Parts: sequence; C-alpha cells; structure tokens
Amino acid sequence: MKRLKIDWSKNKPIITKKLNFFGSFFLLISFTIQMFLYNSWDDKTERFNQANRDFTELTRTSLEYQNLYLSLHLQDSITRQKFQTSFIKAAATKYHQGKIISTNLDLFQNEDQVKEFVNNSNQLKDQIHNIDDMNSLYNFVKLADKKIPINQKLKITWMKEMKWKKDTASFIFLTFQILGSIMLVLGYRYQS
Repeated sequence: MKRLKIDWSKNKPIITKKLNFFGSFFLLISFTIQMFLYNSWDDKTERFNQANRDFTELTRTSLEYQNLYLSLHLQDSITRQKFQTSFIKAAATKYHQGKIISTNLDLFQNEDQVKEFVNNSNQLKDQIHNIDDMNSLYNFVKLADKKIPINQKLKITWMKEMKWKKDTASFIFLTFQILGSIMLVLGYRYQS
C-alpha cells in the first residue's frame, strides 16, 4: 500500500484551485447553516422561553389585581363600587393575555387547530365583560384553562426537538467550518 506524501515545496495550481474552491464552498455551507438553520431555531426557542416568562409575569399581575380587589373590602362602599369591578376584570384580562402569549403556535398541527385557538381566545375575551366577583373570575380561569390548555408534555417534547436540531446544526456548522478552513490553508500553501 502506497502512502500519500504531500510535497509542500512544489507549486500545484490545479490542487490549489480545487482546495480553494471546496474550502470556500464548505465555509459557505457552514455560514448558511448557521444563519438560516441554527439562528432560526435559536430564535424560536428564545421566543418560546420569553413567552413563558411573559405568562408568569402576566399571571403575577393578575394575582396583584385580585389582591387589590380583595383589599377594597376594607374600604367604604363608594370606593368599592368604583374600583372593585375594574380590578377583577383587569385580573381576568391579564390571565387571558398570559394564556394567549404562552401558546406556542408551532405546536399546532393544522390550520383548524389555529382557528379553534383564535375562536376560543375571542370567546374568552367576550366573557371578561361578565366577570364582577371572585367566583366569576375563578369560573373564567377554569374555562380559560379548558379552552386554551397548557400541554406540558408537548412543550417539553418540542423543546427537546429544538435542542437536538440546534446541537446538530452546530456540529455540522463547525465541521464544515473546520474542513473549509483546512482546505483554504492547504490551498494557500500549495499556491506559494
């Protein structure tokens, strides 16, 4: 079996051109994978995480409005009448907004599911006008959880899939970048 021997001292224009071409091509593929795949999946993951943070913040704000509603029981009847209804409706609105924001549209399998989500969301928005006390708020929260459920298992599966895609794209990106760089270095070496 013959061993491959690289003669670094000779000028080889054909090899130089091939190495430079394929090195540049691999770097272009690497750049494309990073820009269009990895960054796209990274953005989706970040939006998903931000939506969950926003849901937590909106739920916390909803609880604060509920506390304001309850604290008005100690106030005079004019103050209660003036503010209690606004506070309890604001609590429902914040909870509704949180449910909408935390819904990952990438998890919907078809257009019918998206339409159902929009219809349920609009129905819930219309229900907010009927909320005037804690019991009606609790009924609204139950209805919201039923109409816009949080499928935790589906979300976890989606996150794992996105992580796998990002890791795979990162590995391919680095592999092509290393190969392309080595080919360009060899091409320049043969050029001199």
